[in-house]
Amino acid sequence: METMIMLMNNSLPKNWVISCVGDIYKILESGSRPSGGVKAFSKGIPSIGAEHINNRGGFNFTHIRYVPDEFASTVRKGKIELEDILIVKDGATTGRVSFVNENFPYPSAILNEHVFKLKVNTEIINQKLLFYYLYSQEGQKMILSSFHGAAQGGINQQFIKSVFIPHPVSEKDQIALLTRIEALLYQLAEARRLHEKIVADTNRLMDAVLAEIYPTNEEQLPEGWRLLPLSEICTINPTRPRNLANSDEALTSFVPMAAVDDREGRITDLQARPFGEVKRGYTYFEENDVLFAKITPCMENGKAAIARGLINRFGFGSTEFHVLRSTNQILPEWIYYFIRRESFRQEAKTKFRGAVGQQRVPADFLETHLIPVPFPDNPEKSLAIQQQIITRVQTTSGEVAEAQIGNTKTGTLLSQMEQSILAQAFRGEL
Repeated sequence: METMIMLMNNSLPKNWVISCVGDIYKILESGSRPSGGVKAFSKGIPSIGAEHINNRGGFNFTHIRYVPDEFASTVRKGKIELEDILIVKDGATTGRVSFVNENFPYPSAILNEHVFKLKVNTEIINQKLLFYYLYSQEGQKMILSSFHGAAQGGINQQFIKSVFIPHPVSEKDQIALLTRIEALLYQLAEARRLHEKIVADTNRLMDAVLAEIYPTNEEQLPEGWRLLPLSEICTINPTRPRNLANSDEALTSFVPMAAVDDREGRITDLQARPFGEVKRGYTYFEENDVLFAKITPCMENGKAAIARGLINRFGFGSTEFHVLRSTNQILPEWIYYFIRRESFRQEAKTKFRGAVGQQRVPADFLETHLIPVPFPDNPEKSLAIQQQIITRVQTTSGEVAEAQIGNTKTGTLLSQMEQSILAQAFRGEL
């Protein structure tokens, strides 16, 4: 640490200094909760914990908890105020920081025991400028250098002695630096917003194409098409052949749920396991069968794939797959793209059965669900039309996949730019 401070000192711009947060803090405290916790309370004063501080320097109030008004009135420490810097003190997200600005939605709120609030002497350092430093990669390294413990590790109040911030001496120069940081971050936020819109539009493109291909009511059907139950064009969860035999040592294809990529809709990690390990207690399927995740949240996320490249043309996988085996008059892709539609998954979600967290799509939902089929009474013509349409869909799918890869790279660059701005700011290079 001393070597790092010396290096920082040697590269400081003119009229800059390095301050130890341990020397300039005024308040460093955490809050508390009533004995027995807060689950029993549905109203009162918001209790802010580590789960409410996100990794972007802000808040996530999706699952807010409360403490009774009477308890809050007796609390002396941990009351949230404007311009507080909040720091997660333990657990998996130790070191995350957020800043309480005028947009904080609660006029009165308190911290629980897992979060520090920090205030410093603003005659020495601007409070928000310090927040940006603590949010930066360098600031995070300094905070986490004091991390201790294993199972539920964290930081204690001594961590501030290990945090050193380089900054301009004068208040005027600090405000000027803060203004430059926020102007650049605003522009970056606008770029992020546009990027997120592009990502959303890209992700919707395939759904738009599939909605056009698969009309779901009689009025929209092209001439010669019919709506048929899935059970008429494929076997749902076909039984394993009674005469299936193999040596227990023979390698057999295996597909755990994690091996199916929910974005690409394909098996990305086809495994090979001894037949003796998988022959009982798993789902059986064959080459060209369509696998459809039936359990939440895998189903909603879009885990589905066509089983291909199987050893000896059969395999086993997670018990949380439904298997759809098409007849020789239907292409597997025709079923696969149909069940990959967002609207199909949303409808399947309404048919869930089972306890929360273990809900599943029942097989009878698949059996009775209607799918449009071109010219079902003319198999040769039907297959030709299916293939023509599938070829077009696959071309679009490839283009969407390329766009998604580009979107991912752009998102990574935008995230790196944020930290680059902060690094330059605290080197005096803005």
